[in-house]
Amino acid sequence: MKTFNHLHGGHRQRLKDKVRSFGLSALSEHEVLELMLMYSIPYRDTNDLAHRLIDRFGSIAGVLDADRKALKQVTGVGEETALFLSILPQLFSLYKLGKGASKVSYLRNVRNCVDYFRQNFEISNKEVFYIICLDRTYKVIDKHTLDGDNITKVTIDIKRFTEILINPAVSSLVLFHTHPNGKATPSVEDLETTQAIFNLCEMLKVGFCDHIIFNETDSYSLGQHGYINQMANNFSSNFNKDKKTLSVLRQSEMFKYTDD
Repeated sequence: MKTFNHLHGGHRQRLKDKVRSFGLSALSEHEVLELMLMYSIPYRDTNDLAHRLIDRFGSIAGVLDADRKALKQVTGVGEETALFLSILPQLFSLYKLGKGASKVSYLRNVRNCVDYFRQNFEISNKEVFYIICLDRTYKVIDKHTLDGDNITKVTIDIKRFTEILINPAVSSLVLFHTHPNGKATPSVEDLETTQAIFNLCEMLKVGFCDHIIFNETDSYSLGQHGYINQMANNFSSNFNKDKKTLSVLRQSEMFKYTDD
């Protein structure tokens, strides 16, 4: 402990003083990571570890996007440090959402949805589902996140969906879905999953407005491409032969697949 204080304590203090005086912009990228690691590893020099992490993943963004298994392959990174680094992007997202929480958002067309996503969410290296709950005026009243267990696939928990949708304040929803390493177009599995969620919404009398897929540069609305109406027809054929479904009625009243 004394050796650490003698060799590295002064360096840590100088780094913190530099941030107090000039902010993080005064630090190099590896120094920023070194400072962050100090709070996970309080009694070791973190300078060399910061260099190793950036050498391995290319940048701070690459480090924070890496999964815990990959992080732990770097010498000096244990489970606690890997967990600390992996939750930072989620913390930043919560901060960003909190900053915008006081703003009232209405999602009445696809353009509203795309703008809302770009302003409030980031594309990570994992596929993620965001469930955006709306009231009867299409005002955002709640948001939920479903992460995949690995970096390429999201597993939908129907029980979790049901728990969200039985809230009487939820009148309709929009799904956002990220494709971080691929095209912003639906796979066969995406369409099958959407149909299952659509059916659940209909049975619970919650309007299903749209499912929009995003990557870094593009977006794809299933509604604009006719899939939601097709799913409504599928549902009517299989479950509700006598009348038009609730989602279609609500869409015709308010939610539009154009920017009008």
